[in-house]
Amino acid sequence: MSFPVGFRFHPSDRELVFHYLYRKVVGKPLPCEHVVTECDLYGEREPWQIYGGSTEKIRYFFTKLKKKTDGGSRIDRTIGSGTWKGQRVASSVLDEQGRCIGRKKMLTYENKGSAMNHGRWVMHEYGLDGSLLDETQVSELFSIEPNSTSLLLNFDRTY
Repeated sequence: MSFPVGFRFHPSDRELVFHYLYRKVVGKPLPCEHVVTECDLYGEREPWQIYGGSTEKIRYFFTKLKKKTDGGSRIDRTIGSGTWKGQRVASSVLDEQGRCIGRKKMLTYENKGSAMNHGRWVMHEYGLDGSLLDETQVSELFSIEPNSTSLLLNFDRTY
């Protein structure tokens, strides 16, 4: 995808959650279709393979969380030969009236077998607050549970 000269995508947390994540989950059109792409960030590929040859320092993706076990509540955050490790407690994302519309969690890539990449990738994971969704609003495309959904992430290579 090619963007005009000078184009920068630098949304606030509130804009990411409300105008992208929420709209994606309920099946509404996004403000700009190609700046946030779908990608399995919890699969076989390593972060640098997902990132590819991009010159952008920060990229945005939609992905689905994977549970460790069917019916369980714990999330499996393995990627390639490493894992995404949470660094802080999730922080609230608030709307203009101060109501919680989502959460943001910072994770870093950990792979003790690869000193070159260990800790050098950062991901911010955004999730919707379940109060925004009525189960009938959730798009069948994702077949998700409103209270355990994280789809939008920003991916930052720190080197």
